[in-house]
Amino acid sequence: MTPPISGEEKRKVIEYIKQGKITGLLETIILTMRDTAETLVSLLTQPTNQKLRKQLQILERKNDALATILHDQILSGIFLSIPHFDLKLVYDKIDAITDNYQRAGHRLGLVPLSDWVVEHLQTMIQHSIAQLDLLLDMLRDPTRVPDKLSEVSAVENRADEAHASFLKQLYSSELEFKEHIQAEFLDLTIENTIDDLERLGKALKTILKEIKVSSEDLPPYLK
Repeated sequence: MTPPISGEEKRKVIEYIKQGKITGLLETIILTMRDTAETLVSLLTQPTNQKLRKQLQILERKNDALATILHDQILSGIFLSIPHFDLKLVYDKIDAITDNYQRAGHRLGLVPLSDWVVEHLQTMIQHSIAQLDLLLDMLRDPTRVPDKLSEVSAVENRADEAHASFLKQLYSSELEFKEHIQAEFLDLTIENTIDDLERLGKALKTILKEIKVSSEDLPPYLK
C-alpha cells in the first residue's frame, strides 16, 4: 500500500517539527483538506469515477496521518510557546472538518442526485474552499488575520443563506425519498464543515497571536 505521505512531504513535516514551525505543519494540513474538497466537487458530477475515488481515499489517509502527527506533537509539548488547550482546539476542529469531508465522500454515488441538488452542493463545497484559502492567507501573513477572519465569517453567512434556501426548496420538491435523505445529509454535513472552518479560523487567530507574543519575548539573538 502506498504511504499516505510521500517521502518529500514527510521530510518537510519533520523539518517543521524540528524548527517548531507549527504554521508550516498547519499549512500542509489545510492544503490537504483543500485538495479533498476539490476532489469532492469533481465527484459530485462523476460519482462513479474510480480515479477520483482512489484519489479521495489517498487524501483521506493523508488527512488522518497529518492529524495524527499534529496530535502527537501537541502531546509531546514541542510547541511550548502555545498553550496545550489552544492547540488541542485547533486539532479538534481539523479532525471534525476532515471527518465531515470523509462522510460526504462515502455517501456520494449511493443515490443519483438531481442537477439542482448537485449544483447547490458544489456551491457549498466551494464556500468551504474559499474559507480554506482565507485560512492559508492568515497563516502566511498573520498581519492580515483580522481582515481574513472577517471574510471567513462573511463566507459562512452566505453559506447559511444558501443552506436555508436549499432546505425550503428541498421540502417543497417531490424528490424520491432516498434522494431527499441523501441531499439533506450532504447539505447538512457541508454546512457543519463551513461552521467548523469559521471556528478553526478563530482558533488559529489565538495561536498566531500567541506565537507573535512569544517571539517578542525572545532575546534578540534568538529572534
